[in-house]
Amino acid sequence: MSVRGLGGLLAVLAAAAMALAPAASAKKAPRSFFGVVPQEPLAGTDYSNLADARVGTVRLPFNWASIQQVKGKCRSEPQVGVCSWTVTDDIVANLASAGIRVLPILYGSPRFVSKYPSKPPLGKGLARWKAFLKSVAERYGRKGVFWRGFDDSGARPVPITDWQVWNEPNSKQFWHPDPNARRYAALVKASARALRNGDRKADVVLGGMFADAKVPIGSYMRRFYRVKRIGRSFEELAIHPYAATLKGLKRQIGKARRAARGKTQIRVTELGWSSKNGNHPLMKGRKGQANLLRKAFRLLSGHRKRWHITGVNWFALRDTSNRATCQFCRQSGLIEENGTAKPAWKTFKRFSK
Repeated sequence: MSVRGLGGLLAVLAAAAMALAPAASAKKAPRSFFGVVPQEPLAGTDYSNLADARVGTVRLPFNWASIQQVKGKCRSEPQVGVCSWTVTDDIVANLASAGIRVLPILYGSPRFVSKYPSKPPLGKGLARWKAFLKSVAERYGRKGVFWRGFDDSGARPVPITDWQVWNEPNSKQFWHPDPNARRYAALVKASARALRNGDRKADVVLGGMFADAKVPIGSYMRRFYRVKRIGRSFEELAIHPYAATLKGLKRQIGKARRAARGKTQIRVTELGWSSKNGNHPLMKGRKGQANLLRKAFRLLSGHRKRWHITGVNWFALRDTSNRATCQFCRQSGLIEENGTAKPAWKTFKRFSK
């Protein structure tokens, strides 16, 4: 073949390659786009693994019932007998030292509010909930009291900027007794005011929802948006698009996009597959888990601007033997219980690093 002919063939091949390349090839997604969700308490090796992988965000429960176990007004400074920040201080500090931002899940009613942790504080407990949220934003948000002496150790503060209000509110498991969109909207409104009283620039993320729950995201959000001016109380809609296939994932993303209004962005705060082989639709084996992670991350990061997606958090970081958790969750980790990395962990790092 002549040089001229070869040049023409190369031009054609280059054009074809560009057409087939994922949208993310033009500009790689930022580090903050990729995160994880631990399902076990973080240990020393977890922090080093997270730092090595340059994970952007770690989504963690800030369980109200764990932080405040007795009546009283929660405050941002260390307290004796009301709100204890010891555990969260340690986790936030270790993650910040690695340059990792926390996405807190604000959830869980204490016993003095309700005997059901999944029952939201919409009655007499609402004032205490608002005091808790204001104090947690004052402690860990922008200009938070926790960060005042943090840079003395040489590390840069990584304040919490986004706050997720409740978890999976359109599922009966996390909203007692039954999902109620208008009541959730009332909780979001009250929570946004409290958080912004603690940090005026606080961004509110809705609790991650299942697109295919008994109360589907579309009908749920239509009722949610009927509450006057609710759009001013949050910035992002969050989803948990667990699906057996990539096609199913895309379908659920589509449902979330149709459910969102205005400039609302979408964040995938849980997504994952199990590395165990089995008859559950989310059990894919070690190679299958890694392959689906690669395809899903490529899809989400490649379409992040077009679909208004701000990030994705893989569930989970490590496996667990806790039989109280869901069937596929136990082996959904990127790392085995004994610390051995799975193929999916190597794949995750190709995106995050």
